[in-house]
Amino acid sequence: ELSGDFVGCSADTLDLQQAWQRSMRANEKAEDALLEAWAALVAAQERAQMAVEEEQLPARVVAAIRLTGVGGAAVATTPEAGAEAECGSFVELSRRAQSSALERVDGALWLLTEQLITLGELAAFQRHEMELRHLRHVDEVDLEGVAKSIRSAAGAAADPQRPEGLALAARALDALGPHWCPAPAGCRGMRVAANASAAGGAWVAARPGALLLGEAPETAVAHCMPAAAKAMAGQQPLAAVHE
Repeated sequence: ELSGDFVGCSADTLDLQQAWQRSMRANEKAEDALLEAWAALVAAQERAQMAVEEEQLPARVVAAIRLTGVGGAAVATTPEAGAEAECGSFVELSRRAQSSALERVDGALWLLTEQLITLGELAAFQRHEMELRHLRHVDEVDLEGVAKSIRSAAGAAADPQRPEGLALAARALDALGPHWCPAPAGCRGMRVAANASAAGGAWVAARPGALLLGEAPETAVAHCMPAAAKAMAGQQPLAAVHE
């Protein structure tokens, strides 16, 4: 707009020159800010790469996942119809516990994935702006390895045949099992099998996850029954734990 005032042969171009200089300074500041933003982004990518690939952040997230809810309640749901039958199937309860734990794992790892996606979107935008201005810049960090590490951690947690998945399933059963199939009054832990004897009672495990980790039922499981019926207690095999 200012150039319209300087069409005469003897026009004073000082104001136009000053306007041009202000425009150039503003453009230089914009370019400096863009380069600074790019440097900060690359630094963030480097930190993300170090945390995920070198410090094993996804695996640490899985290992530290919180399996209890608000107020100490393990889950919002309890076994529905057929609860007695479910409590008699240790394998089924273990699968349900692992499934509940995997929902928490997926949520936690998705937060990491969202941050990775955000870094990628910012990099694409800033790269485009610098290309428009023909600005030279350092290369960005390739985060494909970061994404692969997150996927690997998720896969390991979901596979009970791998140490990470087995450990997660055991922790989940310890946290959720006693809420789903509580031991009889006066006992602690999870009821893993009922006693078929006339005396009643049940087999319970204070840490049922230990059974998944290979601890012998003879040491991981104890018999629980009312005190008045202890004299009538018959020893029952622990085969139900392996069903």
